[in-house]
Amino acid sequence: MPEFTYPLTLWWLALVPSVWWFGTRRRNLPKWRSLTGSALRSVALVAIIIALAGPISKGASTSSNSVFVLDTSASISTEIFARSIEFVNNAVADKPPRTGIGMVVFGASAAVEHAVSEAPVISDDVQSFVDTGATDIGAAIEL
Repeated sequence: MPEFTYPLTLWWLALVPSVWWFGTRRRNLPKWRSLTGSALRSVALVAIIIALAGPISKGASTSSNSVFVLDTSASISTEIFARSIEFVNNAVADKPPRTGIGMVVFGASAAVEHAVSEAPVISDDVQSFVDTGATDIGAAIEL
């Protein structure tokens, strides 16, 4: 079953019969010409309505990536940070095939700790230097 971004737009397809009704009521045109015109108008109307509905392609993805964003600011205790690293390591151990994992750390600034890779090695300590005096998650998300 096809999926659409705006499925309610498809209700406009109810106008297609009116195109046929108005198109074939012309008395001064040959029958074949009014039928051809109605058919072409109907095809154009259907195409426009389907385009406005926003069809969604459901192509099968063969891979995916996940990026973990860890707060290293001074407000995060070492225990919570250690549990965060443990969570990331568990995710790496349990990840499905063809899945990339990356990690970004942030405080007042942000840095890529591990680029997305299918075989990441997440260590227990952070190698990237970030200012821990504040928390700016927006900088991490922009990376």
